[in-house]
Amino acid sequence: MSGKNPAFQFYPNDYFRDTRVLTPEARGIWMDVLCVLWWTDPFVRKKTLPTGDWARLLSVSGSEFERSISEFERHNICNVSRDSHGDVTLMSRRMLS
Repeated sequence: MSGKNPAFQFYPNDYFRDTRVLTPEARGIWMDVLCVLWWTDPFVRKKTLPTGDWARLLSVSGSEFERSISEFERHNICNVSRDSHGDVTLMSRRMLS
């Protein structure tokens, strides 16, 4: 972590506008996902984990996580992909730009 910026830019207007379509549960999970993605490679800003690991990392149940990523996909909040092993990759387009 040394040499890494201790914070990321946050634009309240963008966050508010982008997440109004989400349930409060999904908005909270999205904020935690943003923090997790901040800790990843700054040129990638994506993370791949099994669903259960995502749920543990975000301190939610597997069903809460699944409901939220379904909302992320439906409302185009982030890139969501699943591989043949059931791993889920989340990527923030805004963090990359």
